[in-house]
Amino acid sequence: MTSSYLALARQWRPQSLSQLVGQPYVVRALINALSTGRLHHAYLFSGTRGVGKTSIARILAKSLNCQLGITPEPCRKCASCLAIEQGCFPDLIEVDAASNTKVEDTRILLENVPYAPSMGRYKVYLIDEVHMLSNHSFNVLLKTLEEPPPHVIFILATTEPERLPMTVLSRCLQFQLQNVTIQDIEQHLAMILNHEKISFEPGSLEPIALSAKGSMRDALSLLERAIVIGEGRLTVNTVQQWLGAASFDQAVELITLLAKQQAKALIETTKLILSSGTLAVQLFDRLLQVVHEISLLQTVPDLVGVQKRDVLSLLASELSPEMVQLFYQIILIGKRDLASAPSSEIGLSMTLMRLLAFYPSIPSLRSPGLLPSPSAQSSTSSGTKGCEGSAPTQNGYTPAPLKGSSAVEDSPQAAIVRTNQQTAPQVQGSDAWGKIIPALPLAGLLKILAESCLCESWEGNTISLILDVEQKPIFNETRQKALQKVLADHYDAPIQLHIQLGEVRDRTPMKQAQIRQQTLDTELKMRVDADPFIQSAVQEMNASIEQIGSVEK
Repeated sequence: MTSSYLALARQWRPQSLSQLVGQPYVVRALINALSTGRLHHAYLFSGTRGVGKTSIARILAKSLNCQLGITPEPCRKCASCLAIEQGCFPDLIEVDAASNTKVEDTRILLENVPYAPSMGRYKVYLIDEVHMLSNHSFNVLLKTLEEPPPHVIFILATTEPERLPMTVLSRCLQFQLQNVTIQDIEQHLAMILNHEKISFEPGSLEPIALSAKGSMRDALSLLERAIVIGEGRLTVNTVQQWLGAASFDQAVELITLLAKQQAKALIETTKLILSSGTLAVQLFDRLLQVVHEISLLQTVPDLVGVQKRDVLSLLASELSPEMVQLFYQIILIGKRDLASAPSSEIGLSMTLMRLLAFYPSIPSLRSPGLLPSPSAQSSTSSGTKGCEGSAPTQNGYTPAPLKGSSAVEDSPQAAIVRTNQQTAPQVQGSDAWGKIIPALPLAGLLKILAESCLCESWEGNTISLILDVEQKPIFNETRQKALQKVLADHYDAPIQLHIQLGEVRDRTPMKQAQIRQQTLDTELKMRVDADPFIQSAVQEMNASIEQIGSVEK
């Protein structure tokens, strides 16, 4: 008894350009070419497996030979369209170059090129995996490929275009097909499951999309296996278990432990994750994905989904962009070297410990003498507006000098003694906000946000900052809350932080640092120009001074 069931990868093969997933630029170019009649005699489609190379070739053959005329939307009802879909169209000649590599095979293939098509408008030659042809076969093909008869169109497909001779590449209109994105794969799989009336849990399709590595055909094959294993229903746990996939939450947990430098908990959590059936290589992939999204959140946050943005915002503020890049590189190298490790667990553990080794050690920022001293307050006033003033004792605090002041150097044992009242000390001096920032554990966009603010007032536990309007793109409620939390943790007191946009001119810590750097560079240039020894050396060696700069300490 013959089964009529078709595998999902065959059942859902795209039959028109509008059904093709993940290749918008290729689709647009082909639609324009078919609509305007600007047809090339040779096309080359390249890309990884399962992205649609052969499907596009068959769709193109259908569009060229539809009995209703050349169209980007073939009717799929005429004899030509139906024959192409059924694989029995006499004027579509498909050749697997991997099994027909010899020069004799190519000569036989080209013997019928001069003859007109028997049924369709064009005779279409589809040569799959064309890079497998021998050099002699390419030489035989060249002349015909350059000037075929007007009724012949060549379509070449390959996963390795770099192996094709330049003489072949120059004769073709080339299209590089991209890997299908995780989001496009998820959406397409969800559409198929809804059509097939198969239930699935939210999040159950993401591991399949990740494991497909950009291939829609692989994704459909994995989906079919998931349906069989899940007995007609997809759950997150079932899919992750048989794929050995790591979850987003597991990767976030490991990176959070890395950021906190909790080595023991990091290794124990890793062992627990691997013992649950998660494959080390899958965990590497998840870590790379999360680190990538953290980097996106630091640079172009709008590209990260709202749900993931909320989860990763704290990590994005705690890790510097340089550290995120280092994380990605170390994890990538660790994945590459995984096959050489004694075991996958050792390879993964050593990668995580390498991350710990390169992670910068951060000294305690609550050490005595690092907190700002309280602002001036008269005996008749309970609060002080603004960020200026002297520093008498108030609210149970013994004043401590600002970090870097001479008082700290003279009194290394200076400390802040806190009473039961939870009140943060107020800022002293108009530039005190800039002196507070180095004492806070800030990094990335959160540090830029703090450095772009000017302290308008600090009254009790309420801080009001003015943010430079030029930095408006980096400001949002999430970062304001993150900065408020850093301040509250630093002072071990509840803090209310308010940030509003405004004109700050050149008074923010960031602008002041830029001005100081420019002044230093200008002074250095003047000294170099006035130095007779340097100028003499330049003249004797017929050299030039390309760049003059300094590093502010």
